[in-house]
Formats: sequence, structure tokens, C-alpha cells
Amino acid sequence: MLETLRLGGNGRVFSVGKLEWLSYLSRLKEVNLSFTNLSNANDWSLIINHLPLLQKLNLRDCDLPSISSFSVSLTNSSTSLNTLDLSHNNLPSSAIYPCDNLFILAENQVRGDSGLNEIRKLPDINILDLGYNLLNGSISKRNSFDSDVISEAHFSNFTYLRNLDLSYTSLTLKVNTGWILPFQLSQRKHCSCKLGPRFPDWVRPQRDVLTPRFYKYSKDYLDISASGILDSLPYWFWDKFWGFSYINMSFNQISGTFPNASIHTSHLDLSSNNFSGPLQCFSLDISKMMSINLSKNKFTGSVSPICNIIGDLALFDLSNNLFAGVVPDCFESFPFLTALNLGDNGFSGSLPSSLGYLISLEMLSLRGNKFSGELPSSLQNCAKLKFLDLSDNELSREIPMWIGQKLSSLVFLSLQGN
Repeated sequence: MLETLRLGGNGRVFSVGKLEWLSYLSRLKEVNLSFTNLSNANDWSLIINHLPLLQKLNLRDCDLPSISSFSVSLTNSSTSLNTLDLSHNNLPSSAIYPCDNLFILAENQVRGDSGLNEIRKLPDINILDLGYNLLNGSISKRNSFDSDVISEAHFSNFTYLRNLDLSYTSLTLKVNTGWILPFQLSQRKHCSCKLGPRFPDWVRPQRDVLTPRFYKYSKDYLDISASGILDSLPYWFWDKFWGFSYINMSFNQISGTFPNASIHTSHLDLSSNNFSGPLQCFSLDISKMMSINLSKNKFTGSVSPICNIIGDLALFDLSNNLFAGVVPDCFESFPFLTALNLGDNGFSGSLPSSLGYLISLEMLSLRGNKFSGELPSSLQNCAKLKFLDLSDNELSREIPMWIGQKLSSLVFLSLQGN
């Protein structure tokens, strides 16, 4: 008897139609119909509800039709279901299933309080993904929605929760000071949630800091961007998060300084905050594509510590700060850099000749500084440049011929204000 059925991943080439035929495959344990066209399968929830041995169900991006009685309980039928993915559909309300490990409803149109109270019935859940929906209610301990607030009581039974994604739900998370999570999260995705104005202490990892031997294998993730935080960075932050692979705190009003110690992350975004002070000696030495965005803050002083960066840096943005002095001539260390933005600072002196080593560079902005002298001839090696903005500096001499000859991929060029 058939136990595994996988028709997914074909770019909606298949149009499955009705799913009544599935009901005859009663021994099915895994069904994957992702990226197939199920727009006419208005019986999908009824059929799936009667597969008693089903453990894994993936209906991602299937154009699932809306069903008025969509909130279906599998308590009395498919009790073995442990993995469910209904993401990237246009579902108008939430389908809550008792999955043991994974629950994903991301990027649908789940609105208001529809079905959210049922989440509390899933104490063994491992991954909770409600991101990119239209939630505006709260999960109440007594299954009643009276505001848009989530408190620690709603997570009291989630001992096994590891990944929590509430991105773009507009939910407010209010917990008591000193709340200790009953679970060990490795991924915290709360973009556009209302966490502030105080910095949320509860995001602090409970585990010890990873040792240098293991940090390269970390997949820990923190995203608290655009979450209404108006506070200073806690003293413990860099000690607890230095080994996270992804840190995004952008678009808040967080104040603080760059750490003295090295940090080890592949993606760091502190943009649009109130960070200040100089860059300390730091290291980002995970051997994979990385990005650093410190733009729109109040950092000051020299940027010479950038010469200590080790790794395949892809994006580097220090724009709109108060940096000053000469830019160090050490860009030969970044052969995979595709975007470099040092605009709107107080840099002076000549343009570094080592910019010519950035053979993968597609975007370069040095606008709004005090760079002087001529364009280094080495810049013609950056043949992939599409965007070049050197405006509002003190550059002089003739515009070199090689700009038109060597930089044939340019679609934007600005040299005004020199």
C-alpha cells in the first residue's frame, strides 16, 4: 500500500483538481502537493481529515480555495500528523491542527482572532510560524479575544518550542519583567511586532554562549526589527548573541555602542537606530556570504577596524553616520563584495586604490563626503558596476575615458557636486 506521495515542486505544472481519489489511499503517511494547482480542490480539508495515518502534509503555494468551515480539528482522526505547511496560500482564516513538531501558516491572509485560540491546544509544537498574516487579536488564556496583546501565559505549555515567527502580525507582546521562557528558542522572528518601548529581556537566550569551536555551525536567528523599541541595548546582549548567524535590530530607536570583543555572525543589521561611538576591533569570520549594515546611526571615528573582517562579505553599508578620516586601503580582502555604501559621512583623503580588487562589485556609493584627488585607475577593474555615486565630494581632474570603456554595465552614474 502506498505510504508516501510526492507530486510537489513542479511549478504548478500539475493541476490536481478534486482530491477524492486520495481517500482511497488510507495508508498514506506523507503527502506533498506543494506548488501544484489545487484551486478547484474544494474538498481538500475533508479528504485530508480522513487519512488516519498521515504524519506529514505539505500544501505550500497551492492556491487552496477558501472554505467556510475551514477550521478543522483532526483530534479524532489524523492524530499522527506532526508536520503541516499551508504557507503561501490566500487562506482567509486559520486551520488549526494538533501537530507535534511544526505549524506553518505564514504568508496567508489569516485575520483577526480566527482560530488563534486553538494554538494553546498544541503544547508539543516545535515551530510556530504565523508570519506575514493580518492578525490583530490576542491568544487569550480563556480563549477570548479582548485586545491585540500576547502575554507569557499563552506560551506556558510550549516546552518544546524552538522556532517562533510572528513577523508582520502587528501583535503586541507584553510580558512581566524577569519572565523566563519555558522553552529554548533558536529562531526568534518578530519583525513589526510591538515589543517596545523597553528592550525585551525575554529574547535573551538561556543557554551558554557557544564556544569558538561550534559557533560556525550556529543557525540561531534574531529579528526584532521595526518593533517599537526605544531603549538602550542591555549589557548582556553581545555576550549572549555573538554566535548568532543572523541579527537584525533595524528600524528601532536602540542606543548603544559597538562591542569591544569580536562577534561572529553572517548577517548583522543595526541600521536606523541611535547607536553611537567608534567601531571597535571586531571579527566576522564565518566562511559564507555575509552582510553588515550599520547605516543611519551616529557611529563616529575611524573605520580602520574593517580591515579585521574575515569572510566572504557581500554587502557593507556604513552610510549616514559620523565616520571621519581616511578610508583604509584594504579592500583586497573582500573579493565577493557586491554592494559598498560609505555615503554621507565625513571621510576625506584619496579614494583607496584597493577598490580595484572588488571585481564582484555592482553598487558603490561614496557620496556626501570630502574625498579629494582623482579617480583611481584601478576602479576600472570593477567591470560589474551598475550603480556608481561619487557626488558631493571634492574630487578633481578629468573624467577618465575608461568609465565609458571599462564600466559598460553602468546604469547609474553621478559625479555632480565635485
